[in-house]
Amino acid sequence: MGGLNLKEMPVANRRNAPNRLLAMALSDAITVGVAVWAAYAGGTWLDARFHTYPVFLAVLVLLAVGGSLQMVVKDVLRETGDRAEPGRARESRKPKGGPGEVPPEQPGKDTDDD
Repeated sequence: MGGLNLKEMPVANRRNAPNRLLAMALSDAITVGVAVWAAYAGGTWLDARFHTYPVFLAVLVLLAVGGSLQMVVKDVLRETGDRAEPGRARESRKPKGGPGEVPPEQPGKDTDDD
């Protein structure tokens, strides 16, 4: 599993790792708040202008939340060093082979039944 591996980081970066994560969290929180507020304000204004309450409000707020969530996930993956693409499954670390699967041939064993 990916994560901040402090042992592999230079000493200067190890001291700043918690600060970087805190700065990222605060930045993302402010960005999400501003995006949702702007979507709410814009949606309310559009709904009042076109008499369509709550259509624009709902659509814009959902788009803002979805876009903000995508931004937060990308930031977290970038900061933790996890390079797996979002939405894409990783390869399983479990050994291959299950019930009913033929095991691979072992070298030096004769498999001919004469």
